[in-house]
Amino acid sequence: MASIADEDLEASPDDAAPTECLVVFAQRPEAEASLYVDTRAPACRCEPVQVSTYSATPVDDDETLIRLIVDNIHIKQVDGETRVRESFLEDSIHGGASCLRLGRASKDEFQRTIDLLIKGKVKPSGEPREVIGYVRIPAKIARAMHVPRSAPPIPKPPEPTPEFRAFAVYATGEADRPNHSDVMLCNHAQFSNSAKNRHAATLGKQVSYEKVTSVEDVLKLGVS
Repeated sequence: MASIADEDLEASPDDAAPTECLVVFAQRPEAEASLYVDTRAPACRCEPVQVSTYSATPVDDDETLIRLIVDNIHIKQVDGETRVRESFLEDSIHGGASCLRLGRASKDEFQRTIDLLIKGKVKPSGEPREVIGYVRIPAKIARAMHVPRSAPPIPKPPEPTPEFRAFAVYATGEADRPNHSDVMLCNHAQFSNSAKNRHAATLGKQVSYEKVTSVEDVLKLGVS
């Protein structure tokens, strides 16, 4: 794939070109993909276009994403109800919160994801890791979250504090998981580090947790 210089990316219009976005996502570092993407294609502008040659289409607003939960380190009990911990979606700030697209991802894609999460891995106790549940993340819920700027300089009253999109949802298909997707924080420069964590926790409160008792419960989510 031809290289595009950073200065060309920064000069692009608000509506990013598909080629630009394909290059940005192909070059993103795994650990800090969210910040990298937001710096080179700010304000979620790659969301409406193709960012992976393996994904057939961008993620629609009416789609639901599935994010698997391994072990019990990501869940807690609140008033007798199981909920995800505040840190569960903090991956969205860094490498991206990895998900699969419900209604599109195949059973094989779910199995590959399970293998990536647990195969050959153990808990601190030495027991094998296992998938215990998943959350449903409606794309429109993630995209609808707008929050005030929290990074300096903050406008002083009576000037109103502008609000910014907090999360973008990208179709980040892979060779063996074409219906992979990522939820990523956007508008990084507008938020302090503590605010980013709060926004991830707030999104986590809006997703529904579902318990599973076997791998088969997860595979049933996949299309044949």
